[in-house]
Amino acid sequence: MISDFNSNQLPNLSAINDITITSKTSNTNYGGSDLLSNVIIMPNGKLSITDNAVANKTIAEGTTNSASGMGAYFYVNGDAKSNNATIGNNGFLNIGENRNQEYKNGHWVDKPLSEQLTKNKAYATNTHLLKGGNLWTGINSVTEGTINEGGILNEYYGSVSNSVNTAGGREYTYSPVVSSNSKFNRSYDYVGLQSKKGGTQNNVTAENHSLINVTNSGYINKIKSTDSTINSNNKGAINDIESHHSIINVNTGGVISNVTATNNSIINNNNSMNGKNTLTNSTLNANSGSKSDTVTLNGSLINVNGTSTISNIISNNNNNTISFPSKKPVTLNSNSISGDYTVKISSNLNNFSTDLINVKHGISGNLKLDFSGLGKTGRNTLGNGIKIINNENLSSNHHITMTKPINRGILVYNLKNIDNDYYLQSTLNKVNYINVYTPLALSDYSLSNTGSLYQRQGSFINTSKHDVWVKYNSKKQKINDGQLSSNTLTLGYTFYNNNNSNKHIDSGLMLNLGKLDFSYNSEVNNTNAISVYNYTTIKKPNYYFDFVNGFGLYKSKINPTISNETESFDSKIFTSSIETGYLFKYHKINIIPQTQLIYQNYSQNSYNLVGYESDTKMNSVKQNNIIGRVGININRDFQSKYLYQPFIQLSVYNKFNKSHNITATDINVSQFAQVKDDKTWLNVTAGLNVKVSDQSNVYADVIYDHHNLNELIAYRYSF
Repeated sequence: MISDFNSNQLPNLSAINDITITSKTSNTNYGGSDLLSNVIIMPNGKLSITDNAVANKTIAEGTTNSASGMGAYFYVNGDAKSNNATIGNNGFLNIGENRNQEYKNGHWVDKPLSEQLTKNKAYATNTHLLKGGNLWTGINSVTEGTINEGGILNEYYGSVSNSVNTAGGREYTYSPVVSSNSKFNRSYDYVGLQSKKGGTQNNVTAENHSLINVTNSGYINKIKSTDSTINSNNKGAINDIESHHSIINVNTGGVISNVTATNNSIINNNNSMNGKNTLTNSTLNANSGSKSDTVTLNGSLINVNGTSTISNIISNNNNNTISFPSKKPVTLNSNSISGDYTVKISSNLNNFSTDLINVKHGISGNLKLDFSGLGKTGRNTLGNGIKIINNENLSSNHHITMTKPINRGILVYNLKNIDNDYYLQSTLNKVNYINVYTPLALSDYSLSNTGSLYQRQGSFINTSKHDVWVKYNSKKQKINDGQLSSNTLTLGYTFYNNNNSNKHIDSGLMLNLGKLDFSYNSEVNNTNAISVYNYTTIKKPNYYFDFVNGFGLYKSKINPTISNETESFDSKIFTSSIETGYLFKYHKINIIPQTQLIYQNYSQNSYNLVGYESDTKMNSVKQNNIIGRVGININRDFQSKYLYQPFIQLSVYNKFNKSHNITATDINVSQFAQVKDDKTWLNVTAGLNVKVSDQSNVYADVIYDHHNLNELIAYRYSF
């Protein structure tokens, strides 16, 4: 602060108008009842008024270079009064006295303020601070109606300020100053600063990106903030805050109380928020170690960024959220939580760490827990599981649910209520039926393509010629609880025929082109299949042997209902079959008992399962199936224009190997699903063979197999 000018008592000059004070002006001290008007203080000029002197419309403006020391100085002491002064760049208006000091213990220290308090009051009303202007208030001073447009207002030593309007300027308030009705627009307010204790401000208004700082025992009682920032720092306290689209920072040692926050306001609490606080469409960041009393939410958000305490949380609607965004486990301590909320919790299910809500007096209302897990894997929980809510009051009236189960690979975590405490408990997440039963479905399809000799070539074969043939098979089959539908086109070529009176040998190739749909509920495996078989048949008058070997390639795609992604994988099947039959005749009826042994080698590559939050996959599959068939074919020939042969074939199949396990794994857990398949089943085939000419014949079958009826149509042409 600029030091006081030591003025002497001057005679009453009555009215003094239109004077200019420079560094060379001899008479610059006025007192008594002097009345000055329109005084202009030039650079390095000094004006001092005291006693009951009055100065109206004083203008003080120094040079633009503050380092030059060429300021313009205006001192008001005693009971003097300044009205409507304009303080420009590098101009100084000092109201009241400086604090006296004394030299003690090797240092200059302030004397007790009580020694300087008098009944005198220096006044400054309607002061206009321009950019670079300075107003200093000292002991026994009163300022009122100050307009600060880019200047600095320093309030010291028990001065009193009222109705300060700051636009683009700064106000500093120090203890024990009381300032009331200050308004800030694009401005800065400091109540206390570093080592200087703050004073008191009442009824403050801040708007348009103003900055309010309260520290070092400073205090603001009642503030309305719009589009501004409020900081409460070391021992700084702010009470009764009305915040509109503003930011309130409660830093270390700061205290705020009784906040009403609206319109996307943000409260960053690092220390204490006391009293009753209401947030509407706003956010409270409860940071580590912070404490809050009662917080009422209306469409608002609490971010629990560190372990903190909120004594009472009240929700007035169902559009409020309590969120735990930290990646580290955080605890929210509360006496009571009432109303409806969505609670967003993070959990590391690999090491069983999670956020925790600790409630002393109870929960009333509805909490929907929305979990987001850390990491990609989980582990089976032990005991009660992972505690999420510690509820000390067993009589709480509440309803706590999860928005959805947590899927971590093949583990699923659900919420469990144990004595009003809530835990996450893991169970195995069932692998989709489609994934488990695809190997069985494709193996059964391959078996139907192998078929029996009679199903493959019919009855009427021109043994003296090569032939080509085509067969179409439409089939439906139950696979446990699923349904397999297939359509297959078979192209065949018999390239070798060797006949003599007692024996016939033929050999050929057949190509199967198939499309399969394996479905269960709303999930479908779409598979395209291609397979090549070699067949060789040895026939004698009363018996035959038939040999078949083949290889099939299957390309599958599954679209799970839990994901928009596709699971793609390949399968391969090698098949080998040997069949024999013996012919009996009873009158005109042909009776052929049959036996057949079939071997299948199935292999399927591993593939990633989609829809899970970890790297979960179906393991590769390798299976060997040995299947036996015993049956009988009964037929009879009828001759008219064409040769007809109706027939029926009864077969019983038996699978000799055990059921296979299908395994799904992620990093920590494996799940085994045992395939439930038929060990023994009945196949009934009835149909008609028609020999159209020596070169061609047609045969059609109806097949009952695995509780389904299927159709087969074939055409053979010899050349």
